[in-house]
Amino acid sequence: FGTCSIGIIWLAQKYIHKKKISELGLKGRVWYPIIIGFIVGAILVSLKNIVLILYAENVEYIRVTSKETSILSYLGYYTYFIVGFIFWNSFIEELGTRAYPIQKLKEHMNPYLIFVIMGLLFTIGHFVLNDFNLGYFLSLFIASYIYSLLYYFSNSIWLTVGMHSGVNWVGFSFFGTSWKLGALYNLKIYDVPNWIADYSNVIIQFIFLLLILYLNKKGFFNKYFPKGNNIEVKTNSA
Repeated sequence: FGTCSIGIIWLAQKYIHKKKISELGLKGRVWYPIIIGFIVGAILVSLKNIVLILYAENVEYIRVTSKETSILSYLGYYTYFIVGFIFWNSFIEELGTRAYPIQKLKEHMNPYLIFVIMGLLFTIGHFVLNDFNLGYFLSLFIASYIYSLLYYFSNSIWLTVGMHSGVNWVGFSFFGTSWKLGALYNLKIYDVPNWIADYSNVIIQFIFLLLILYLNKKGFFNKYFPKGNNIEVKTNSA
């Protein structure tokens, strides 16, 4: 699926847009923005979980792996989890649902409007198999908006891939149920006040979103990502 998705985008870039696929934010440094993004993503989702733990009546840690699981088996599955499930999956999603549409639409639409549309599509898609919850809706929307801002300001897909991967890594490593999909422990948090459970992550994400806008205003992205973009509002000429 991932190979087909990337192949279709590559064909579109080459034969329709007459451009290289590397122009979708693949240029520049790779590992530096991935590592920074990974750390930031892991910290953000960890802050949310720390808040939940502090307000919880009870917290239970369940070890997922058994004593019978060999080290080699675990390392093999964990390698697949990191490379094939975390980074590869994040790359596919960021390339197909963020980098490509932003690059193609930014010359025709206000980028902020693009981010809103993408955020709504991203959020609504998660409710196909989940019941609606306003806090979860806002959390998903702001997360998508953050990824879009980071990509647009830095013009680096690797920064958003890293952050996306960091968020998923914490979720699957400490809240997953299968060691074959990277779970280390299954953390169960009980009896958290509803408003904390629903909106703590929204507050943390919103503060981080404001921080991103502040850093861009101070020239952070132009300094560390010299090929980055500045937000330019497109208007129709009279």
